[in-house]
Amino acid sequence: LSLFVGMQIVAGFVLPPVLSVAVPLALTAAYFLNPSVWLHNVVLTVSIAGIGGLLGLNFNPRGVVIILAILALYDFWAVYKTRHMVKMARAFIRESVIPAIVLPQDVGGLKTRVKEVKPGGNFYLLGSGDLFFPLLLASSALSVGILNAVFVGAFSLLGLFITHFIFVLQEKRAPMPALPPIAAMAILGLFVSLIFNK
Repeated sequence: LSLFVGMQIVAGFVLPPVLSVAVPLALTAAYFLNPSVWLHNVVLTVSIAGIGGLLGLNFNPRGVVIILAILALYDFWAVYKTRHMVKMARAFIRESVIPAIVLPQDVGGLKTRVKEVKPGGNFYLLGSGDLFFPLLLASSALSVGILNAVFVGAFSLLGLFITHFIFVLQEKRAPMPALPPIAAMAILGLFVSLIFNK
């Protein structure tokens, strides 16, 4: 339901009324029929964009900053301390229900079926929350101004690149929390935008 609703929100802005329901419905159905990695990523990304973008408009940026900071700390604790986030992710993967963007090491991996994605294989996973919550902040920043939202989005992307570099520089590849660097840069982006927008 959340996948359909998220895609329908986005489709409503770019497609005629009939197609804005039919296309998300078809994609949602295809998603449950043994999808490839590329389809999985498209469906999840568009759904996150729709729900996160719409919800963020109803939040105050200050409140989202607090939520983002708390969740970043929780992500760190859940991956490195209790490790329950890692165990949960592996369980999801075993059941072929992956609440994350699947990033193959080569382009050919996009054609792989999601059921064939295995922990520790040739794929990286970026949790849906690592996209959703920075988007929530960017969307909420629109209440201040478009420039603020752009800064949050750009800095979030920079945080994603920082996360990637930290990951690939590890001596031994191991799961790591992606939200802390992304959240830190997203929050920094908001503060920088407020300085420029004075």
